Amino acid sequence: MYKFAYLLTYLLTYTVSLCDGSAVKIECTNLEKDLGIMIDSGLTFVEHMHMVSKKANGITAVIRRTFTCLDIKCFNLLCKALVRSHLEYGVTTWFPYKVKDIEIIESVQKRGLL
Repeated sequence: MYKFAYLLTYLLTYTVSLCDGSAVKIECTNLEKDLGIMIDSGLTFVEHMHMVSKKANGITAVIRRTFTCLDIKCFNLLCKALVRSHLEYGVTTWFPYKVKDIEIIESVQKRGLL
């Protein structure tokens, strides 16, 4: 197994030829961010879900700290406006289908409804 990983890491290099005739090597990465969505090498989007839940929890905490006298209706309105947009951005790409991934997103949503 180790030899196979070594071969994949060091022998599979890609080069791109530019218009002026020069060649550029493309490096392999384990994690890439494109249009705000974190994509890992296994296409599992786990890092993206953790990043989104951390950001949404932070926004929820700011709402709770900022507004001292906040009724449920206004809190839900603020959460839907500020937190939900972060949770739903690009969801068609990184659609959570595993139970643990769904629980991560639902925990943020439940925290926003309390």
